[in-house]
Amino acid sequence: MKKLLVLPLVALLAACSGGAKSSSLSLSARAGSVAATTTTTPPTTGVSLTRIRVALRDLELRSRDGSKRAEIALGPVVIDLGAADLTSAGVQKVLDSTVPAGTYDKIKFQIHRLQAADNVAGAADLVAKNASILVDGTFNGTAFQFATSLEAEQELEGKFVIDSTSQNITLNFDPSQWFVSGTTVLDPSDAANKLAIEANIKSSLAAFQDDDESGHENHHGDDDGADDDAGDDHGGGGGGGHH
Repeated sequence: MKKLLVLPLVALLAACSGGAKSSSLSLSARAGSVAATTTTTPPTTGVSLTRIRVALRDLELRSRDGSKRAEIALGPVVIDLGAADLTSAGVQKVLDSTVPAGTYDKIKFQIHRLQAADNVAGAADLVAKNASILVDGTFNGTAFQFATSLEAEQELEGKFVIDSTSQNITLNFDPSQWFVSGTTVLDPSDAANKLAIEANIKSSLAAFQDDDESGHENHHGDDDGADDDAGDDHGGGGGGGHH
């Protein structure tokens, strides 16, 4: 099982006014509880996951009022977490980029189904299923693949300080509640559960500054000093997003 997260070699610098300095930024991903170091899928669900693949595009950082924007990557970007990643809840690097230095309040991206592989490693299976998300595993010992063509724009709030040193943001997927609704287990092979599982996936996403790539949030640059380094109007990205 290939566990390396692969991406197209697209890491674009947003057009920036005001002469803001540029800094290195990496984006990583993990699957597990934000508060824990191991996967938290409850054994009582009967679900055991072996692979998660998610297609993203149009990733950017924003200030709360949208006046500052820093394009991370246009995409498509395929996050591919294998069995070893899901067992250890380890952090896997997705991409490297360069963005204007500054303090940002949210990361915005789209979950977007893939219609063409375009030489993006890990994309072929998503294209074949006309999917944006593929989840492989077993339910009560029987293999399943949950596929969805879900398209959703996400904005995850946090405090992301990008300065002269290399920084990292970790995108976290918490599968522990994907296949439950209250006390009811959601069979991933039952089409009637698809909307509920999609909603659970969207609500499980989190993002945090994780400069040492440990899977835990770093509170870096709390003095907000980097905020003055960012320009007031960065190019890239569309209009205001929604959850």
